[in-house]
Amino acid sequence: AEARRLLEEDRPAEAIVRFDEVLVIDARNAQAIEGKHDAQERILARQSRQRLAERFTEGKRVFVAGQYQKVLEPLTEAATDPGNAAAVSLLKQARGLVERMRQQRELAVRIDALAADAERLLAAKRFSEAWVKLEALLAIDSANVKARERLALAQRMTGEALFEQWLPNQAPLLFFYEPRSDEVE
Repeated sequence: AEARRLLEEDRPAEAIVRFDEVLVIDARNAQAIEGKHDAQERILARQSRQRLAERFTEGKRVFVAGQYQKVLEPLTEAATDPGNAAAVSLLKQARGLVERMRQQRELAVRIDALAADAERLLAAKRFSEAWVKLEALLAIDSANVKARERLALAQRMTGEALFEQWLPNQAPLLFFYEPRSDEVE
């Protein structure tokens, strides 16, 4: 009876001591076995809650430090505690930040690839193709100054190539016509 009272007062360690005293006398006492098991589960749950609280504190510290990728593991663990709404909120915020950072990295890789392709095409004097790549780059990153400059070059060189193709710069054909005179000098 005293062990049950201790268990109800949320003192599981003391309750286990009392249940063990009963089990020494009667090893088959079903109430003592069940009570001891219940007390052990409460201790594990308390330790688990304490561990979850420690993981939340760790996650919060790492979040404040700006290491958003590393924060996912401790906050995910801490968010398993249904009573820890702060962990759930912080985890959601961290996941959003990590996703946006991933998207920015992918965008940077795409921009770099388009810029490299455009430079390669400019070097190969394929100006119209470079023009297309540079316009695609500027559609993604309209503030890219170098891409604007290279686009202007590609446009100018494309225009010059078209002009050269349709109106080639050839040496003039000059014919001198002198009237023939009947007189010979």
